[in-house]
Amino acid sequence: GRIQGFRVENSRLWHLLSTQHHFQEDDEGCKYLVGLTFKVRPGIWTQYFLNKQGCKERTAFYQYGSLPKFLLSTVMSIWQQHEGAARLMLWLLFKTKMGAAQRITIPTLMRVAYGEEKVALANRHREERKRLLRTFESDLEVLNHHGMKPIFDPVTYPLEIQPLWAKLASIPEDPDEAIEFWINDAGGDTRLTDTSPRGKWNLLMNARISSFELSPEWEQQTSETDKKQRTAKTRRKLKTTGGLVGEQILQARKNMNLSQRELAKLTGKSQSWVRDLENGRLKAKLEDQAVLRKVLNIA
Repeated sequence: GRIQGFRVENSRLWHLLSTQHHFQEDDEGCKYLVGLTFKVRPGIWTQYFLNKQGCKERTAFYQYGSLPKFLLSTVMSIWQQHEGAARLMLWLLFKTKMGAAQRITIPTLMRVAYGEEKVALANRHREERKRLLRTFESDLEVLNHHGMKPIFDPVTYPLEIQPLWAKLASIPEDPDEAIEFWINDAGGDTRLTDTSPRGKWNLLMNARISSFELSPEWEQQTSETDKKQRTAKTRRKLKTTGGLVGEQILQARKNMNLSQRELAKLTGKSQSWVRDLENGRLKAKLEDQAVLRKVLNIA
């Protein structure tokens, strides 16, 4: 695109600068931990991906979004053994939001998963090539297992250079059909168990994956996440400024010289309910807000 390429060395996404503990004391003098404040500084990535001014000047991006909880759980369960698959999973989620048909070259996927240096090293050294190829095919299998099925381009990524696990997926589960499959396979010019052709790496460097087919579970989860995001935006737009906040309730109670216990009694609630409202851990329902406004004389 119009934005120039850039390179960022390994750095933290967020830098934790300090942690502050918040306590609140009740009428009996007991202190309760009611919150934590973390002071953080974002990493250098924001300069390139969360730069509103740079986006206007077309020198950087200003992009943000939400990740579904199930995706984070999956990534946390696989990243230690399959770091490349975890990276691809996150990258592909945003890629698929741009449309189901996303033709992606294998070099692009490898650079996303393993970085430019490893791919360049594999291009120069045979052993590194073999190692990276095994890792890549294993990571594709992990993606397939977790609901991201690669659809191999039949022209540039033919069956003979596809991973073995993808070939095995074509074997019928029915015993009789499986026997017929193996008979036909044995009589063909190429066999499922044949070794990969010479120059497979070079063939892969020109191969493409037509798209990644998401499982119904992925489709449902991602659509629910998108729906929640739209709902949240709508609620923020519709939200009025009239909602009571904890500081208002606390100040109004003190102005009337009421204890938390007394306010709880007047509203028909518990003291812990009042305490949670004041420290922001709880938000009063509309009907409860009406009662609080009446008791505390809040306009």
